[in-house]
Amino acid sequence: MLHTGIDKHKDNSFLTTVNDRGIVVKQERLKNTVGAFTQYFQSLGDEPQQAVSELIASYPLRDVHL
Repeated sequence: MLHTGIDKHKDNSFLTTVNDRGIVVKQERLKNTVGAFTQYFQSLGDEPQQAVSELIASYPLRDVHL
C-alpha cells in the first residue's frame, strides 16, 4: 500500500508518497486543483493508496474519487 502525506497551503500543496517500507516513491508540489491531484494519484498506478492531510486552521480538501 502507498501512503501520501499532504502539506496543504492556500494555493499549493506538497505531497510525499511512501511505500510500506517508508521509501519515498514520489514527491511533488502541486497547485490546489482537482486536475493536479487527480494526475498525481493516477500516476501512482493501481496499488491501494491512503492520503492524509492534517488540517488545523487550513482550507479543507474535498474527497476526490478517481
